[in-house]
Amino acid sequence: MNQSSMAIVVRREDPDSDDARLLLDELGALLALRHGDSGQAGFDPEDFRSTRGGFIIARTLHGEPVGCGGFRRFSYETVEIRRLYRRPEMSGVGSAVLESIEDAARETGYRRIVLRVWASDIRAIDFILRHGYSSIEKFGGKTANGEGALCFGKRLVETPEAPEGPQPKRKGRRGATDRKD
Repeated sequence: MNQSSMAIVVRREDPDSDDARLLLDELGALLALRHGDSGQAGFDPEDFRSTRGGFIIARTLHGEPVGCGGFRRFSYETVEIRRLYRRPEMSGVGSAVLESIEDAARETGYRRIVLRVWASDIRAIDFILRHGYSSIEKFGGKTANGEGALCFGKRLVETPEAPEGPQPKRKGRRGATDRKD
């Protein structure tokens, strides 16, 4: 069995664990190589330990960490994804981590999910678009090295729409002035 078809287990874990640090350091090194900034300065593990946040690690069935991602409160109804990563040889892990984050965010009560990616990271942008995200208004400014970031979002919970067509009129209570004698 090759690594890209290997079964994985995805679950919430501590963002300060040895395996989380290992994956986050790999991601930081990759981002520093590609963009000149690791992005680690903006990562605070406490953001992902709250009841409205979380950190996910994907592992092989043998326990090897192969991907990760975190989510934290952005606003009351919106969660932000941070530090989404999978080892390059592990195809499918990014999707599993993203789906796990979306499920956990939905279970936590969030209705919307947002994230930022480097404007030059075409692979990340393609990945996000393939998973149903669309471009949204920018938030968070530029990345640390001044490169622009693109922002994406997705609804986690569909809001019920008002039915089309005329609505039935509500019957109100009759007041003293409405009485017919």
